[in-house]
Formats: sequence, C-alpha cells, structure tokens
Amino acid sequence: RECPQHTFQILTKRPERVKEHLPDYFDEIADRVWIGTTIESQTYVKRIECILDLPCKTFVSFEPLLGPIKWDDNMSQLDWCIVGGESGNETGKYIYRKMKLEWAEYLVDKAQEHDVPCFVKQMGTYQYHQLGMTDRHGSMFDEFPAKLKVREFPPNRHGKVNVYG
Repeated sequence: RECPQHTFQILTKRPERVKEHLPDYFDEIADRVWIGTTIESQTYVKRIECILDLPCKTFVSFEPLLGPIKWDDNMSQLDWCIVGGESGNETGKYIYRKMKLEWAEYLVDKAQEHDVPCFVKQMGTYQYHQLGMTDRHGSMFDEFPAKLKVREFPPNRHGKVNVYG
C-alpha cells in the first residue's frame, strides 16, 4: 500500500499457499500485483488451478521447461506466460537438463491461439549445444529458431504495452 508507483510480481512453486498469505487489504492493491507459478512439466500443471481465481493478474513461467506439457484448458484465463530452457553447467551439482524445441513451440502456439502474451526467455544450455548458439544460456534472441522468436509483454495497468527491442 505504501508503494503505489510499483507493480509487484510474485512467482512461486507453491501456489496452493498463496491465498492463506494474502493480506486483508489485498483488494486495495490487487491491480498492482501479478502472481505466477512455475510449471516445469506435465506433473506440475495442477499448480495453475491455484492461481486462476485470484483477484489479480496471473502468469505462468514454463521455465525451466523440462518435459512436454499438454495443457490449454484455462490458458485464456492467464494474463501472461513465459517459456524457457534451463541453463547450467556441464559437470558438477548444477548440470543443465534437456528442453526440446517442440515442447516450447507447443506452448507458444497455445498462448497465441488464446491471445495470451508469451515471452520466450531463453533456449537453455541444451539447445545452446544443439543449435550451436554463442551464449551458453541460449539467450541471444537473434539465434532463436524463427517460431520461438516471441517476446510479448502484457499491457501494464495503464493499458500500455511495452515492446521488446
């Protein structure tokens, strides 16, 4: 309440806990809050249901995308989705995991079908190797496959859309 100039984004892997932690005055600030959840694979799609009826903007981060996701039941209820592969090391504790391009393409297609702004963040280290990219995170937008060159932003609370690039 003390920072009306800011918009807050909250991303969690535990969206089932969100409602019990919202402040009593949440309705006063809901127009400045975005709550999202991370969905890594089909196993975690159920997380989305926990945020869909919140009185604020909602988004899903399909990052790191670690498996195919077949979901579009409520895609049109989202305000934004983010897609990306995992970056990591070649050896040691934080070895990167695979993201297949078709997994990301499916989500981009579904977002576009439902008019949900979609932001493809990075290809990840696996695709860096597969595609011969220059940045080990696979984050150089110019090197993305054409179908994944998508960086859309939702309108802000004033109705303006920020444009990438």
